[in-house]
Amino acid sequence: DTVLGLEYLHYQNVIHRDIKPANLLVTREHRIKISDFGVSYLGRQKTDEGFGDQSETEVHEEDEAIELAKTVGTPAFYAPELCRTDFSAETPHIDGGIDVWALGVTLYCLIYGRVPFHESNPFALMKAISDNEPYIPRYRLKPVSERANSRPSSHGRNIQPMSTARRAPHDVDYEEIDENLRDLLKRLLVKDSQQRISIHDIKRHPWLLQGIHNYSTWMEETDPGRSSLGRKIEITNDD
Repeated sequence: DTVLGLEYLHYQNVIHRDIKPANLLVTREHRIKISDFGVSYLGRQKTDEGFGDQSETEVHEEDEAIELAKTVGTPAFYAPELCRTDFSAETPHIDGGIDVWALGVTLYCLIYGRVPFHESNPFALMKAISDNEPYIPRYRLKPVSERANSRPSSHGRNIQPMSTARRAPHDVDYEEIDENLRDLLKRLLVKDSQQRISIHDIKRHPWLLQGIHNYSTWMEETDPGRSSLGRKIEITNDD
């Protein structure tokens, strides 16, 4: 659901810029909804009309580059191209790949229970993201089995289940991570945004395709161009 949501957003020229577990909401039907568009960027459609000495396309690309270079969102989920510490080096291209990186950090959190890079100092964190390769362990602690009990409210109705799961002292039982999952994490967390896996290729990855029996039909039905009949969101000055 998250991948399809991101694919649709990028099709509509929207870069979310704050993908993280807290912004992925689960519905009662167990579907994922992407939330919190407070720092999202909506790109304009590019045309070749004149705009002074520059074409509108050139002005758009310049504005987009300036806007997307801003570090907004949550630092632990920043992509390496947002964390440059060597300003003598060539400025990296910044695009929707920052959402793909954040998707990788989000998946890492859900699998390992922590972010791949953690520093208390913001500059040290950005330097680590920029310079260090993420460590993707082959094993993780086994999740504690959930035992949820419903709590009665003062009106006699059961309310939100409260987990009673606890890890026993010194319980360090590990389990192996699926190799396809580790491969996807590695490809999501590639430093070079031009080499990072694309959303189109994520949809072809064997780990994502588990349980999808008719791949061709699924790809066709989830094509954002089909679901929107090829139309793009249009924002007027009044909007």
